[in-house]
Amino acid sequence: MSLGIMGYYDYVIRVLALYVLPVAEYVSMCCG
Repeated sequence: MSLGIMGYYDYVIRVLALYVLPVAEYVSMCCG
């Protein structure tokens, strides 16, 4: 069960990074 929870959090972190990183890069290019 612990392994499943770790895998779930790893998946969530990857998805968040996939969406957040391009947005942050775009904002820094636009407004920075």
